[in-house]
Amino acid sequence: MGHETILVIDDNFLEQLGKFQRTEYADPLSKHILSVEILDKAKAYYEKGSKTEDSFLSWVKRMYAVDILVDGSEPDLTGAQKNGWIVLDANGEISSVIERMIPEGFFDWFEGTLSYWKLKPDAEGINVNFAEEFSVATEYAGSAKKSAIDLASMWEIIERCAAERWDHAMAACGSQTWEAFDVVWDKYKSEKYSHELQRLARTEWAEQPAVKAILAMPEPDESLWKELSQQEFNMRNHLWQRPVNYGIDKLHLPRNTYINSYSLRSLLSYSIIIKDGILLIEPDERALFDSLADDTLLTIAYVHS
Repeated sequence: MGHETILVIDDNFLEQLGKFQRTEYADPLSKHILSVEILDKAKAYYEKGSKTEDSFLSWVKRMYAVDILVDGSEPDLTGAQKNGWIVLDANGEISSVIERMIPEGFFDWFEGTLSYWKLKPDAEGINVNFAEEFSVATEYAGSAKKSAIDLASMWEIIERCAAERWDHAMAACGSQTWEAFDVVWDKYKSEKYSHELQRLARTEWAEQPAVKAILAMPEPDESLWKELSQQEFNMRNHLWQRPVNYGIDKLHLPRNTYINSYSLRSLLSYSIIIKDGILLIEPDERALFDSLADDTLLTIAYVHS
């Protein structure tokens, strides 16, 4: 059990999310549920298992929570055939097994929007709660048109905090350099993973003078953190309070490359992007946002997964 934060781009964000909801939690009449023939797959699974415990028919009923559909009748998609159905031939043998599924489903249910978008003065957006009730929002919103969002100030926070992090790190380690964790790990790893070897590699990596210097750095203006905006606090926390090896090793990058490697994802903590009902895998987020029309709806959705 857990949660995911998702950036949904364009209108009808609840409809877009429906394509990725797990079948057992979706409306049984959802247009995203497909009726898929799985007889061959079921036979293959059955053949691999113990065939002495159940007949194939009994096994299919139990395994897929489906029952026989009387020949010629329409399936009851909200009742007995919610999960699918079995069709028998004239000899009483299974001729078809239908499973109802949302193939791309990965989350359970929508819990609401997160009010992460900083709005421009006098602009409005909306917030949506667990009951899918919409309310007007000002200052910060969970969903708003691109033109209503103060993206410039959000990017400014990202770039300023990343630049500050890089500058302080370079000042701390001076002319010293260090081996990235992956390089150190290559000296320890074996075919069989070992927690002890992982610990030894992390210790060697962390004991390098340059890494120790960066890890020992005080956060800049730490006394002012409680006065920061929530967004700047989140960004600083992301850069300074999570000194895992990946975050430190990333400081090997040239300054501008390092700064540009951070995006709104870093600030808003979403892990998934959906646009027009399609999952976007590692897009160039700066180019993506630049390409969006001003009237594009942007929504930060919070889901149970």
